[in-house]
Amino acid sequence: MSHRTFAGDTIFIGGDGRSGTTLLSVILDSHPDLAVAPELHFKGPEDLGRYVLECIELLEHGDARVSGKNLSKNPDIKPGVQFVHRAVRAGVSKEELRSIIIAQLDVTKTELATFADRCAVIDAMGRSNACKAGKKRWGLKIMREIRDVRRYASVWPKARFIHIIRDGRDVAASQILEHSSWGYGDIERAAAGWIRVVRDSRENSKGIPMHEVRYEDLIADPETTLRAVLEFLDARWDDAVLRHHEMKHALFETTVRHPSTKAVVQAINPRAVGRYQRDLTAQQIETFNEIASDYLSELGYALSPRKHGQRTRESGLAPGGRRSAKSQRPVDVSLPAVPIHLQLGTVGCWRVASCSKYVRNIRKRLVGRYIAEAAPFEGQVPAGWLDLRDLTHDEYVIRLKKRYKGNVIRDARKADKQGFVCEPFARKLHIPDIVAINHSKDQRCGKPMRAAYLKSVEDMGGEPQTLIELTPPQCPNHYDIWWGIFSPEPGYRQGNVVTNKRLLAYIDFRRVGNFALYSLIIGHGDHLKHGIMYRLHFAIMEWICRRDLALTNGLDHLVYAGFYQGGEGLRLWKKKTLFEPAYLLLAEQAARPKRSGVWARIRSVIR
Repeated sequence: MSHRTFAGDTIFIGGDGRSGTTLLSVILDSHPDLAVAPELHFKGPEDLGRYVLECIELLEHGDARVSGKNLSKNPDIKPGVQFVHRAVRAGVSKEELRSIIIAQLDVTKTELATFADRCAVIDAMGRSNACKAGKKRWGLKIMREIRDVRRYASVWPKARFIHIIRDGRDVAASQILEHSSWGYGDIERAAAGWIRVVRDSRENSKGIPMHEVRYEDLIADPETTLRAVLEFLDARWDDAVLRHHEMKHALFETTVRHPSTKAVVQAINPRAVGRYQRDLTAQQIETFNEIASDYLSELGYALSPRKHGQRTRESGLAPGGRRSAKSQRPVDVSLPAVPIHLQLGTVGCWRVASCSKYVRNIRKRLVGRYIAEAAPFEGQVPAGWLDLRDLTHDEYVIRLKKRYKGNVIRDARKADKQGFVCEPFARKLHIPDIVAINHSKDQRCGKPMRAAYLKSVEDMGGEPQTLIELTPPQCPNHYDIWWGIFSPEPGYRQGNVVTNKRLLAYIDFRRVGNFALYSLIIGHGDHLKHGIMYRLHFAIMEWICRRDLALTNGLDHLVYAGFYQGGEGLRLWKKKTLFEPAYLLLAEQAARPKRSGVWARIRSVIR
């Protein structure tokens, strides 16, 4: 069985991780003749026979060992369970996979452990997918295995191979910052690994039909690039490949998570091109260039782009959104364009007077500076943006730990060790503490405190005279909630009112439609060393990620002013809490599913 070959003109897509392999596979899967699936990593499990059948049984019976975090505690079954998950993600159900494995076991009389026998299982899965979709050919991602292209060609002699190559510095930025669990751990390994994939695939593909595609060419000129790809595959041209995001794909419909799904469900766009210029340090870029200069130059990647950290001037807009005579910031095509829905009067909006006030305020303060009405404009300030769509609290914490090795979490835990507590509060009850926080430092971000923060207690309405209860928002789509971090202190007062707790930091959390922003955010200078601003933000994120709440349902984005604005400490805080630069765009009003909830429910949510 070790010399089995398969006659199909199969398509294999390879490349370094985060090089665009998923995007290209989905694009080709849109072709009416091609069924192209994401990766299966079929070399991972110890065998694809009875071992995988047992894992299917565990999944179907809801065994506790295969659910959530428990899977990582059971390394003996993890590879098999992951293979089943990837098969489902590729469009092969557990029932189909079981039938395919049983049939191959009967043919081979082995445990499907050799490379050739594993290939037999994969070939059967690919043919099944193509048959179900009524397509002529099937394909699959093999990722970095493109380095070993000759081995695959020996099993599928009529196969065609596509190697998609992306600027290695962008690959490094994506893997180091977002995928450290399976990506490169540092810039030296990233450069060496990227070179190895490019070099080995070229050396080992001599005499084998392989076509190289630059990711940047696919983004800049999709039609020309894809016509060349389809010509190489001997496949007819079809405009469907230009509309992959409008088509049905198993990857889009499955509940099994893929790290690239969020990006590839969108139309082809240049947001990720050149990301290393903002995400890698100058030293990392220099190191990568030194190691990989020959390959970068040969592939057409410039070694001296704009200097890392070089930012064009701020908005250049006069107050009220008018353009000033100053130089304008050019539009950065590498940044994502984020659709903002104000949702005034749409389903879910309770249509009270305050809804219009919130929307008017956003239009007056942000549109024309931080928010564009059509497309990003010259001079628009990139906002600090955190994508909340499909984000769970566990995923957010994992991303934090991966990027900063747990340092940010440890900073926040300093506040827990002090016994501090985070919760929403009634602003008017804590005016004296708010004033004390505002006056606790003469300078913030290297600049004197603005006059708006230096008002007295009397200027802000005076001390409370009675205990003031926290009241629920009038609309779940348009509201302010003041969040604070408190030090419990029995007998502590605001004026003559006993509150039993001292406010140490606050955030005015304002929701307007499908996005929320930190309208005000400030901490007491004496307690910043205790991680209070990180802890308060994490408490809000945990609340946001509770998708069953009326006040957070349908909340897609969190925004914090200009990403590049503020002093070094503030900019670092944004990066450490995973805010990213993005252009905000006003989108068409989109009706949302009707939200459930009454006053009592909302009141219980914010307490």
